[in-house]
Amino acid sequence: MNETPNSITIIIPVFNEEAGIERIVPAFEYYLSHTTLAVSILFVNDGSTDSSLVQIKKVCTQYDYVDFISFEKNPGLINDTHRVTDWISVHKQAESRVYIYDKRLPSVLFNSNLQVISVFDGDESLNRETQFQQDQTWKSQLIDLKSNPNWIISSAPHRSIWIVKSKKQLPETEGNVRWQQLKEIDGWRVVRLLKK
Repeated sequence: MNETPNSITIIIPVFNEEAGIERIVPAFEYYLSHTTLAVSILFVNDGSTDSSLVQIKKVCTQYDYVDFISFEKNPGLINDTHRVTDWISVHKQAESRVYIYDKRLPSVLFNSNLQVISVFDGDESLNRETQFQQDQTWKSQLIDLKSNPNWIISSAPHRSIWIVKSKKQLPETEGNVRWQQLKEIDGWRVVRLLKK
């Protein structure tokens, strides 16, 4: 994939995303049909342990502008939540809803049956996964603390399970609520919200 001044390569990191691979290239069809740039798409298989690589190779045979590279091991640098949702499913079996702090529509939706409520602090940017949504119902699963700063104290369920990036601070809650850490996995913390 040689780039020229009038070309662009879209790089798509993949880790255990077998179910979504075939939808990625079609998601770019509108852009591809309206750009004057020569576009290539490069999948980077980041050590997937599912059939992602098989799916990537299949897609590459369907489009001449799609290619891939593959790494045998995942260095743990991407935003994967598979092991997090697996842990929640095994250890907190009654949980069907998970709250994720400071991310909007994370990959957790694509790799589990958990219902995800995204709680964020007013950042209006959307994660890349929104392009695969069939309708706008995902917006009902967003809670903006900037417009509703007391939501955690007034409305978040007692003993609810939350996930947050390890280095991210959870919101201050004025002593009415405390966060109990349950597990840290792949750069994510799994915590329980306890109300007094």
